[in-house]
Amino acid sequence: MTTEFVNDPARSIYRLDIDGKTAAFIEYTHEDGVIDLLHTIVTPAFRGQGLGGTIVQHALDDIRANSKDRLVVHCSFAKAWLEEHPEYEDLTRR
Repeated sequence: MTTEFVNDPARSIYRLDIDGKTAAFIEYTHEDGVIDLLHTIVTPAFRGQGLGGTIVQHALDDIRANSKDRLVVHCSFAKAWLEEHPEYEDLTRR
């Protein structure tokens, strides 16, 4: 099984591909020094495998490593994930 995490800024999505198929993605906006996570989607064939949390964590790790911008989260799934992982709170306080 091949897993690939991709940030596609041209389409404003973070994508998690498994064996060449999109398993999950996060839609976001990036404007005026703010990255806003809007929606987290796990495609039906890949649900129930914990991939929602996996892609949120990958996206936050990418933001931490590659951006100085502040994070805003409107996605209810990502918001709940963040509440359980306070080690990422610094991204919302930049």
